Amino acid sequence: YSAVKIPGEGPFQVEAVLDPLSKGAQQISQILAVLHQAKLISLTIFLNPIEKLSEIPVQRFYRYVLEPELRFDKETGEIAEVGSHFTDLLPHLLLTMSPVLCVD
Repeated sequence: YSAVKIPGEGPFQVEAVLDPLSKGAQQISQILAVLHQAKLISLTIFLNPIEKLSEIPVQRFYRYVLEPELRFDKETGEIAEVGSHFTDLLPHLLLTMSPVLCVD
């Protein structure tokens, strides 16, 4: 395996063992990045890929609308809306979206 240490200022130390091409690793990686950007964690990632692949496992691209801190509208002072924008997509691909909403 290979390891990557990303020091941080946060009170928590997170260690993750990930197969970099797995669905779970793709889903958790952005969440870990946001927690690090929010200065909540120090992070160590151990990469543990599968040795033999019968097919390319990356069949989806995951993007979360998640910010490390609240942003406010400069004019109204209200909490600003967040969103995701996809650019430079190939025009001949059929893309579908499967949103997961987590709202309290």
